[in-house]
Amino acid sequence: HTLELPVEWQRKFGLIIQNGNVAVYDRETKTIHRALGGNPGTIYCAALSYDNRIAAVGSEDGTINIWDVATGTLLRTLRSTSAVDDLALSSNGNEIAFGNRYGFVNVCDVSTGNITKMEGYHSAVGVPSKSGDAYAVKETFAGSSTIPGNVHVFVAITQDGNTVVSGSEDACVKIWNRKSGEIRHSLIGHVGRVRTVAVTADGKKIVSGGDDHTVKVWDTESGGLIAEFFADEVIVNAAITADGLVVFARSQAGRIHLLRFEALAANE
Repeated sequence: HTLELPVEWQRKFGLIIQNGNVAVYDRETKTIHRALGGNPGTIYCAALSYDNRIAAVGSEDGTINIWDVATGTLLRTLRSTSAVDDLALSSNGNEIAFGNRYGFVNVCDVSTGNITKMEGYHSAVGVPSKSGDAYAVKETFAGSSTIPGNVHVFVAITQDGNTVVSGSEDACVKIWNRKSGEIRHSLIGHVGRVRTVAVTADGKKIVSGGDDHTVKVWDTESGGLIAEFFADEVIVNAAITADGLVVFARSQAGRIHLLRFEALAANE
């Protein structure tokens, strides 16, 4: 059996960042394909669209720079109200999702620069309380004056740009309708900060991981938990194959866990 790798691991190009400068790296020739330029603040995150057309980086100072990879042209600079910890691009690079330190999730139309703020937000503190075998999280609701402005939001977006996924300090994984801005599901199950979210190419499955040492796979449509894996370390990054059967999860210590969900494979 040949192991399938996550789509982003199979791509010809990737982004490299050195001394504040951003470049597109050719993994096959091991050379710089295109130098894109510098960024004013400390870079926290970067993304490259699946078609290798658009590159974007987010910074400590709230700056998001978006480049045309073919020409190296800076297309647009966005200004967030706070540091940008994570961002994600749709397959064609037309939509960019990002969070800010106030817990809000935003989506920008790259061609116009118009930014849509999703309704609701992630709160700074999730209070897990065990009831039987289920965990619930008490959230601070929109309109509260207690948002502290120190919330780390991690995001993913489906290839068609229609669904946005986010995770944060409040232990929730949220699924948003990009067009309406409404929350479709708030997924409860983590205990502690969610540090990574990813979505399959078809948008049907979501993977999340975080401070509770777990990797969870969710059904996007129903919001139901499909499977979970318990590690012995904090999970800081995860990727999932296009068919949703294999997850690659990286721990804070640098270990990579390879998880194949046999029960799901049997049902495919």
